[in-house]
Parts: sequence; structure tokens; C-alpha cells
Amino acid sequence: MTVSRFVLVDFRYTSDPLGHIRLYEAGNIYDMPPALAHAAAKRDLVAAQRPVDWEPPSILRPRRC
Repeated sequence: MTVSRFVLVDFRYTSDPLGHIRLYEAGNIYDMPPALAHAAAKRDLVAAQRPVDWEPPSILRPRRC
């Protein structure tokens, strides 16, 4: 079973015992295991759907708080 999540910021995840790294890129929707989706949501890395005011991260734009 997987859940779809909108990725807010880039992050990587080691998905198996062999150490393969999966990259999740901001602005895309990915199917991910429920445990990963929950952990990423706790850290504000993903959202259930794209927020209305979401903009891609940029080093050229000041961070909004």
C-alpha cells in the first residue's frame, strides 16, 4: 500500500537494506510507503496536496517565515 504526497522540498531516502538512495524532488507528486509519508509530513517535507501559495524553493528569493 502506498500514499501519494506532494513534495515541498528536495530530500533523499535510503529505501532498502542495500543502501539504494531515492531522491524526492520538490514540486512533484510521489507514491511512498505510509511510514515514510508520515515521517516526512512530521518534518514538513511533504503535503497531502499542493498548497495554494506554494512556490518552488530558490536560493535567489528570501525565505518567508
